[in-house]
Amino acid sequence: MNHDTPMAEIIAGMCRADHAACLEFTRRQTREDQQALELGAALLRDLAADLRARDVVSLMAWSSPEAYDPVPEALLIQALKGAAAQDADRVRAALTPMGFADLCAVATTADFLRQAAEHLRVYGGPAHAASPQRRLI
Repeated sequence: MNHDTPMAEIIAGMCRADHAACLEFTRRQTREDQQALELGAALLRDLAADLRARDVVSLMAWSSPEAYDPVPEALLIQALKGAAAQDADRVRAALTPMGFADLCAVATTADFLRQAAEHLRVYGGPAHAASPQRRLI
């Protein structure tokens, strides 16, 4: 993925917990939104992990797949918006209807987003990162 990749394709990649999609999405945000995304992604990951841990049987039987099935895009976007606003109730409302595998995918996506935001904060990014193509969802 690169700066020419359509945003719809990036969002679809994020629904499958694709690392490159998460990096490109984060790179396209303003610096301020990258900071909000870094904090929000940690909240999203923590809440997804909490809900996932409540299903002990699935947790014990879980084996990470090579690739995740896509999570519902609308729920991921709702969760990301809530996470960026640090609204735990909104994030929890988006995550609650998800199954165990979807929660694992969301937690992985959140980790990738947090890592990408942290990387860009510490090391910077490509020259065109300062002129984002889209604000945070």
